Amino acid sequence: MAHLIKRLSPRGLYYYTEVIVSAPCQTHDYVVHIMVSQYPKTNIITVSAPCVTNFMPNKEIIARITHSIGKWTIIPWFTNLFATQGLMEAFQRLKIYLQQLQAKNIKAGFVQD
Repeated sequence: MAHLIKRLSPRGLYYYTEVIVSAPCQTHDYVVHIMVSQYPKTNIITVSAPCVTNFMPNKEIIARITHSIGKWTIIPWFTNLFATQGLMEAFQRLKIYLQQLQAKNIKAGFVQD
């Protein structure tokens, strides 16, 4: 279970997440303060997501994660490389899927001749 707790601005929010695991481990939860910033000269985006404590009450049956630091750096040209590669892979897989349907003489409802 995960949900937005509070949006502070377009660049900041508080977010709650439960990490559900099977027995014998215990389910954990945490609240993070997600902050996004961008360096104007390079367009590099930094996402910082440290855990915050005492933002919302603990649940009795869930262990609260109280210390975690998440940080991501998004480099524009690097992101574009993966976006392009991902798109190409998706189209290649779609082509293979449609060829498999055609070989079985099945028409895909989402494709028109």
